[in-house]
Amino acid sequence: PRASGSWTFSAFAGRTTGVLDLDRRRQLFSTMSAFVFGNDRQHYLQRDGARVALARQGLKLRWQLAWRHQLESPRVTTATWNLTRSPIEVEENFPATRGRNSELQLGGSLRPLRWPLWIEADSRLGTGAAFGYRRLRVNAGADVPLARWATLLPQASWGVLDGDVAPQNAFWLGGPSSMRSLPPYAAAGDRLLFGRLELVIARDLVAPLRLPRTSALNLQPTLFVASGAAWGADPFGGPGTAVAAWPQAVAWHHELGVGFYYRPGMPEPEGFFRITYAHPLGANDDGGRLSVSYSLPLDQLRTRRLRLSRQG
Repeated sequence: PRASGSWTFSAFAGRTTGVLDLDRRRQLFSTMSAFVFGNDRQHYLQRDGARVALARQGLKLRWQLAWRHQLESPRVTTATWNLTRSPIEVEENFPATRGRNSELQLGGSLRPLRWPLWIEADSRLGTGAAFGYRRLRVNAGADVPLARWATLLPQASWGVLDGDVAPQNAFWLGGPSSMRSLPPYAAAGDRLLFGRLELVIARDLVAPLRLPRTSALNLQPTLFVASGAAWGADPFGGPGTAVAAWPQAVAWHHELGVGFYYRPGMPEPEGFFRITYAHPLGANDDGGRLSVSYSLPLDQLRTRRLRLSRQG
């Protein structure tokens, strides 16, 4: 039978706070981490205005058409305390470029029939008084079962921005969602290349201990290698780097890492907490970084569904 789909219409008007990285969503995990430990590394901006969107969701194909007209403004840090009285990791918030933005967005994702592959594209056209740009980002990800003992997760992203470059429409590199050996917002530009190959072991490390309710304590080990570069124009008006179809060697970052997946089952049934340690392989990068994050396994995609527990 033909797979059914569903239509969704949404509208919003008012004031909202968003993250500076246009490709990331604001997460409750980051907010709670800031409240308890003071270690939220996101940067934020304020938007005032309206947004409407129409989307269709199917089993293999999803697309969305959206339009927004909003005044974008920088935010400053107003609270420096947290529950544990720890020093905050990031006190100065990167300033967004102030201006009114009218943006048309068309995006979608496709899963080819019988392939464990997702292809996703997000295109945006900014025509506001302060912004004029064309932005395109393409993501691809796959989950490839290896017998019954592991899942291979290759991911890749490519992005290009033409026109006005501002912090809130640039491409950012760094943090748990991209280069985990770099701090979030470590590099930016109007061009982006990123790839990661990750191996997730299906076997639960806690199960051999025969603890009660081991299903709630499952830990799945993971190994990964990644490379990425953000280059071109500096969104803060600096000299930037040479604009070319391929980044220069100095713009590349490489890493190798290990970690664990923990699946609590909420708030997203298919979401995982990640505890990872990533060590840079490039000579220009600092030492390794330990990070904790929450996302779905294919974290480069906005629409993804993957159940790693099926492989065990």
